[in-house]
Amino acid sequence: MIDIYEIDEFGQWTGVIDQIAEADGCAAAWVRAPAPPESPESGAVIWAIERWHVREDRLTSWVEPEVFPRQE
Repeated sequence: MIDIYEIDEFGQWTGVIDQIAEADGCAAAWVRAPAPPESPESGAVIWAIERWHVREDRLTSWVEPEVFPRQE
């Protein structure tokens, strides 16, 4: 059995751990990864680019990029 970790839509670990057989796959909301590091009190641990990243804050919404008209 191996541990898998649930992540939200931003890739942030939710704190939920489950176990599956090593040969099994897992749903998209879960990652097969090494154990995540300790999360800061008001921060988050994010799974991205094949490793865990620690943020000092939690992502709560998507930010739309600003689009500026082309200057000629």
